[in-house]
Amino acid sequence: MIPIGGIYPILDQTWLEAIRPDEEALARLLGVCAPFQVQLRCKGSPLRCRAFTETWVSLLRRHASDTRILINDHPELVRLCRADGIHVGQNDRSVAECRRELGQEALIGLSTHTLDEVRWANGEAADYIGFGPVFGTTTKADALQPRGVALLARACVLSTWPVIAIGGIGVEELPAIVGSKAAGAAMISGLFPAGSPPRLTEAMACWSAGRGRPVRD
Repeated sequence: MIPIGGIYPILDQTWLEAIRPDEEALARLLGVCAPFQVQLRCKGSPLRCRAFTETWVSLLRRHASDTRILINDHPELVRLCRADGIHVGQNDRSVAECRRELGQEALIGLSTHTLDEVRWANGEAADYIGFGPVFGTTTKADALQPRGVALLARACVLSTWPVIAIGGIGVEELPAIVGSKAAGAAMISGLFPAGSPPRLTEAMACWSAGRGRPVRD
């Protein structure tokens, strides 16, 4: 089993539509850097999200076969597109329901925002939890107030599961995330800034250096 953690790219439909990247080139870059997991995030009905999801699953399977693909919110799309798992929020399908639908091999992540939610998540059959937003973010319209690195560090101590930090994380914030003992950092605009080249290679090098691991060529 590939360990959960490191840089966790989120390909958000709204953000990608805004920055309009070269999709093939971006998928190839993800393949070269080989992150452990990539999340496809599309807010809306499964019908609305199907084309986006199918397109990116196809691109990633072709150019980034070593990555595990998670789909946000929609277990039916996980099955349809043969993705590797799902990430759900507090108001989405429960972890137990997703586990029943997708099986024991599926990778399941659960969003948390408070320490009480972290404690509750310890009793769920998740594989990891997301915690945040750590910093202020503009890629999610209904984002909560920033939780900060100190609360993230407390969540990491409390959690039974690996903790993925999320929310407003750029390359410059990665040393603080590493210091919190989070297992990984989910990144959207910090990896794919508008009007600039992707910063995925830089982010992964920064994470590896902070963890005391050699940087992959």
